[in-house]
Amino acid sequence: MVKKIIISVFLIIIAAFAVYFIIFNESEEAKIRRMLNSLCLDAAKSKEKSSPAVLLLKTNILKSYFTDPCDLSVYRGILHGSYTDVRAANEIMRANLFLESSELSFSDLQITLNLPDAQVSFTGRFQAVLKGGGRVDEVREVELKLRKIDKKWKISSAEIHKIMER
Repeated sequence: MVKKIIISVFLIIIAAFAVYFIIFNESEEAKIRRMLNSLCLDAAKSKEKSSPAVLLLKTNILKSYFTDPCDLSVYRGILHGSYTDVRAANEIMRANLFLESSELSFSDLQITLNLPDAQVSFTGRFQAVLKGGGRVDEVREVELKLRKIDKKWKISSAEIHKIMER
């Protein structure tokens, strides 16, 4: 009887480890997709007003998505060069000053892994309401180079192009 209990407990422990690895052991592609979803949510601006403390916290969250330094190239030279992680986050926050609200999304995600690096390309969509009341709805091609640092994927290079600009 004692043997059956020991074997049952042992089987339950093995089953628990199997469930853990199936549920919680994400692929690197899934981690990258989750990181991009989080970045889209964190970089977007909601309609409600934010206090300076919230804006500072948001800047600190945004800087965690970038390496230091990070190369940025946005079409027409709006941003072009090597930036610190703090400056990259500040550029996002500065752009949000002109917006009432904004939303970012992506589709057609393609990921090429070469650990500890990855290349990611996707179609990004930016929708916003300007403070003056105008609306923006733009679609761009985005190419990212990511680096895994301390078990977290970070953007080391970003290029944003108009769809047919390349």
